[in-house]
Amino acid sequence: FAFAFGVIVRQLGFAAYMVGLVSGLISKDLVPLITFLLCCIISYSTGSLSASAVIVVPLCMPLAVTVGADIPLTTASMLSGSLFGDQFSPISDNIILPSTSAGVDPVDLSKILVPYRMITLVICTILYGALGFIV
Repeated sequence: FAFAFGVIVRQLGFAAYMVGLVSGLISKDLVPLITFLLCCIISYSTGSLSASAVIVVPLCMPLAVTVGADIPLTTASMLSGSLFGDQFSPISDNIILPSTSAGVDPVDLSKILVPYRMITLVICTILYGALGFIV
């Protein structure tokens, strides 16, 4: 579904439309932070790193180029946000496989990891927010 969505987004020109709509409203300094949080939400919801990347890359890269945001930082925020959401999601294979092999319910394992993952989320959010203004 994510790959089909990516193809549809490209063929419809949705990225150009969104960039035109949002580029005047978003500061270039906030693009890495917004991209990180968006990727976290999408990959958490889908339980897939690649699905988040397929959905977000066609939207956020043209936005970053248009507003003049730092491209390597934006790329890093997309990858790390996608990975974070994938690692945090209870429907991800990264949670299901270890919990099943250990005989633990995936939801229980996910609940146990929440405090540690939230610390990581807060640190990354602060750093991407700060680095967006510094770089």
